[in-house]
Amino acid sequence: MTTLPAGGPSLDEEPTLPPRAPFRNFPRYTLRPPRPPRASRRRTRMQYCDIVFVVVFPEKRRKKGETSFAFMCRKRGGQRNPAARARLRHQLGTHRTADRRPREIVMQQVTTLASGVCMPLVGLGTYKTRGKSLIYSVIKAALQAGYRAFDTAAVYRNETEIGDSLKQLLPEFGLERKDIFITSKLSPQDHGFEKSLQAFEWSLSNLQLTYLDLYLIHWPGVQKLKSEDAQNQYLRGQSWKALESIYKSGKVRAIGVSNYTVGHLEDLLKTATVVPHVNQVEYHPHYLQKDLKKFCDLKGIHLQAYSSLGTTVEVSPLLQDSKVLCIASRLSRSPAQVLLRWATQQGVSVLPKSTNTSHITENIQLDFDLTAEDIAELSGLGISQKYAWDPSAIH
Repeated sequence: MTTLPAGGPSLDEEPTLPPRAPFRNFPRYTLRPPRPPRASRRRTRMQYCDIVFVVVFPEKRRKKGETSFAFMCRKRGGQRNPAARARLRHQLGTHRTADRRPREIVMQQVTTLASGVCMPLVGLGTYKTRGKSLIYSVIKAALQAGYRAFDTAAVYRNETEIGDSLKQLLPEFGLERKDIFITSKLSPQDHGFEKSLQAFEWSLSNLQLTYLDLYLIHWPGVQKLKSEDAQNQYLRGQSWKALESIYKSGKVRAIGVSNYTVGHLEDLLKTATVVPHVNQVEYHPHYLQKDLKKFCDLKGIHLQAYSSLGTTVEVSPLLQDSKVLCIASRLSRSPAQVLLRWATQQGVSVLPKSTNTSHITENIQLDFDLTAEDIAELSGLGISQKYAWDPSAIH
């Protein structure tokens, strides 16, 4: 006969078990009849009786302050990969408006450069756009609006932030590197063959890319040299040889220049083995540069415009021009849209710069046409006013 230890439970009493901590990584057990309330079922401990046991797996619940999207990610295994999160966001229909692609996709016009590369006619300029958070929000707004071309430069000192932002945002919009067009430029302080090669690699590293779509010589002059110094012509010639070498290596899809006059281009073409694919200059109704455009068209050089809206000050004289305002009012468009469409309708690509979300969106919505009379009227304003830098003095 079994003897119970002193102080032990009587055989007539129902044995009791010491309390146990809940199993964190295993299913909990509870009784089917009666089914306890949901709240108590989550807190139940291991219970023993002579009725069959039923396994009840604990349901994952939303934490306090947790969004439905974050909860579903956690419930499905805690996806941390941005691309996987983006796919799940669209599958569930829980993606936020700020993160989704635009409902009305902007059908961007493109131009084909002499290298065979297609380039969007509208890109985002990033001059004077600095600061990690600002650049992130600007790039995000631009991708949301439909921009697929981004223009930067070594002297802008924002290549690293742009590279970081694109790396984070492209997967969220379901985009890949091949879906966007990136331009950067050689700094005036890096003229010369070897320095140009090194500067290109720095830009590539800062942007976290394996290739660029377009690389330009930013300025025909060399930093710290006087404008009349003959070394300007020699060193920019060496820089162009470096760009030709980079282009032939396949690390850049197109090469070009910026702020080059007809004289600068004529000097370059005397020794160049590759004709520049792009010349990025100031171009708007107040500064037409007709001779330069005619020369570029003749040589197969695409003309790209910066400062399309005139000066970057708060009140631009060009945006306040009475004829521009009249056309904008008649078409129910903004003056900025009219000026940008004036350029793109002539085959000139534009790089409007803004940090204002509504302006960023507005500047790419150029789905209208100006009449021949409108274009002629804007081209004949009778004002010759340059708002940016003047390269004509560079030897």
